[in-house]
Amino acid sequence: MGDCLEQTGGTDDEPNLKLIDCGKPAAKYKVLKSEAHAECGPGETRYRQLDGHYETVNLCMTRVGERTTAS
Repeated sequence: MGDCLEQTGGTDDEPNLKLIDCGKPAAKYKVLKSEAHAECGPGETRYRQLDGHYETVNLCMTRVGERTTAS
């Protein structure tokens, strides 16, 4: 948690992401949760990768610079 991600392509609904330093201007998302099947809160963006019917990655994120109601 706390890692930041840069969107390197794709769309906002299906982005291509890579880890990046949170202080860099290209940092777009900050990871709040990285738990399997985690429910994301209001104002959070969910990112999932699936392999067939199995979830391989599940992230709850917020855009860098935005606050969420979660603490």
